Amino acid sequence: MSDTFTQNDFDFLLNTRSDNCLSLFMPAAKKGPEVRQNPIRFKNLLAEAEALLSQRGTPSHLSSKMLKPLQALLPDTIYWANQSSGFAALCSPDFSRTYRLPMECRDFVGLADHFHLLPLIRFLQQNRNFYLLALSGNKAKLLRCSMQEAVEIEPPGMPKSLKEALKYDDPQSQLQFHTGAPATGTGGRRPALFHGQGVGIDETKDNVLRYSYHVNRGLEPELKNKRDPLILAAVDYVFPIYRTANTYPFLIEDFVEGNPDNLSDQDLQKLAWPIVEKLRSEEERKAISAFEEKAGTGFTSSNLEEVIPSASQGRVDSLFIAAEAEQWGFVDEVSNEVILHDDRKPESCDLLNFAAVQTLRHGGAVYVLPQEKVPGESIAALYRY
Repeated sequence: MSDTFTQNDFDFLLNTRSDNCLSLFMPAAKKGPEVRQNPIRFKNLLAEAEALLSQRGTPSHLSSKMLKPLQALLPDTIYWANQSSGFAALCSPDFSRTYRLPMECRDFVGLADHFHLLPLIRFLQQNRNFYLLALSGNKAKLLRCSMQEAVEIEPPGMPKSLKEALKYDDPQSQLQFHTGAPATGTGGRRPALFHGQGVGIDETKDNVLRYSYHVNRGLEPELKNKRDPLILAAVDYVFPIYRTANTYPFLIEDFVEGNPDNLSDQDLQKLAWPIVEKLRSEEERKAISAFEEKAGTGFTSSNLEEVIPSASQGRVDSLFIAAEAEQWGFVDEVSNEVILHDDRKPESCDLLNFAAVQTLRHGGAVYVLPQEKVPGESIAALYRY
């Protein structure tokens, strides 16, 4: 079974279609006596899932096959004592996956022909992946980061230092690159210094530019077809030079300022994370502004019974959903008729989640937001046409 949830996991779940997609979410205790409640809470969810499978007429042998790997977790006290803030289990007759999530989830059991993904959409929004390029004369290092981790990647064509980059490019260069000592009383670091015999500032910047071209060229195969933000960590004057050489369209204008040489991967990740948070907030703000600009023109709707057919037809560009909202119902995918249920029934699915799944399958964007940020009661859509 899996543990850490990634974008690849999400893509797999989004595109899975089965008559029995079972989704379970719950909060989890991370420490103290409360961890003993984790398997008890999960056992209760499994009982609810078993009842739901029976109510929907799932054959007993399929129900047993789906639930067996999840039930096998119950006696594993070490497993339940090492949880994060949230826990998710998703399974069908063909596979079963569990995930520790560093965000709290509310208790939920869902069964439909698609998975319940809204909590995971929200998680990916908050746990956005990004690249961090730590660039100094001593070292060029690429990290693949998220809110949870920082992992170094070593593109084979990327030089590991300025000296290596210019070894063949300019064999006569006497350029040296030295790290300044920590600035007294400021808690920061002096900019790294380029110097060498007869080397002026123009020649220094020229060498940094040539170095940047080599680094960018080495990154291109790794970043090809990617859309994750790239954040630079470097002394202040290096950023505009590197930007000149950069060809990756998602290089972020904000950067981690200072010499990265003496910082750990985790330190760099933590310093870059506020930039990622700011980027996410700005993207949400722009999407909401686009909705508000189009309001009343026929390009927007907050009517769920209108939004769902539009999402299924690929018309929805951006979808906004209130994080804690639910609307149970049924969708006839042949006629696109939407039937709302006042209470949950065996054939019900969460229609807000259904709209999100259809939007994502057709290349739209979904924003799971606090209720007060949604430009509608619980759902709002901006149409492409």
